[in-house]
Amino acid sequence: MGMKHLFDVDAAKTVGIVPAILLDSIAHWCIHNKANGKNFHDGLYWEPCSVAAMETYFPYLTNKTIRDALKKLEDGGYVVECRFMRNRFDQTNWYAVTEDGYSLAEIER
Repeated sequence: MGMKHLFDVDAAKTVGIVPAILLDSIAHWCIHNKANGKNFHDGLYWEPCSVAAMETYFPYLTNKTIRDALKKLEDGGYVVECRFMRNRFDQTNWYAVTEDGYSLAEIER
C-alpha cells in the first residue's frame, strides 16, 4: 500500500497545496518529537530535515518546488527554519511550526 499525504483545505486555499502538504508533514513530526520529548530548542519542537530527504518522502515534488514551498511557509510566518549544528560540518536545516502555522492548518498539539 502506498504512502498517504494529507493537508488542510483551508491552509491550501491560503498558502497553496504544496506548502499545505509540507506544513502538515512538518507539524506531524514536531508533534511526534514533543510526544517523545526530543528536539526542543528555543521554546519549540523541531524536525531536522534536508530538502533532499523531503524529495525522497515526497517523490512527486522537485527540489525547487519544495524550497519554494518552504520559503512561502517561512515568509508567511507559519514555519521557522534554523540550524542547530551538532558539529561544524552539520548543515541540516531544522523546521518548527509556529502558532500561526498550527492555527492555519487547524492542527491540535
